Amino acid sequence: MYKKIGLIVFLSILVNILQQTIFSNIKIFAINMDIVLTFIICYSLIREDVECVMVALLCGLIRDSFFPGIFGLNTIVYLVTAYILCQIERKIYKDALLIPMLSAFVFTVLKGILYYAYLYTASIQFEFVSHFMYVVPIEAILNSIISIIVFRFVTKIDTIKFMQQEWKF
Repeated sequence: MYKKIGLIVFLSILVNILQQTIFSNIKIFAINMDIVLTFIICYSLIREDVECVMVALLCGLIRDSFFPGIFGLNTIVYLVTAYILCQIERKIYKDALLIPMLSAFVFTVLKGILYYAYLYTASIQFEFVSHFMYVVPIEAILNSIISIIVFRFVTKIDTIKFMQQEWKF
C-alpha cells in the first residue's frame, strides 16, 4: 500500500513539475497544453473513485501553490473533472484511444467554463468570448493529442502489481 501511495505522490509531483518547467514553455499559437488536467483525465478513466479524487486533490493543491492569488481554482476544476469521470468510467469502453482524446477535449472545455464561472463570481475581469473562441479550442485539441501518450503511460502504470491492491481505510 505504501508503494502505491508513494507512486501516486511521485507522479502528482512529477506531472506538476513537467507542467511548470517544460509544458509551460511549449506554446502552440501562444497557448499551452495542460498536462496535469490530461493526466487526471487519463488516470480517472482507469483507476477507482477514491484514488482518482485523491490524485486530483493532490495535483490541484500542488498546482495551486504556484498561483497564490487564485488558490483553489485548479483544485476545484481537477476535483470536478475526476468526480465526473469516475461516475461515467464504468459505463464506457476505455481501451479505444478515442475515449481519452474525447474526454480531454470535453473536460478542457469544461475547465474553461469553470475558470470563467470562478473568475466571474470573484469579480475578476476576464474576456470570456475571446478566451472561449480562441484559447479553449486550441488548448482542447492540444490536450487531446497529448492524451494519447499520457493514456498509454497511465495504462502501463496500472499494470504494476502493487497498483492493483485495494484501498484499506
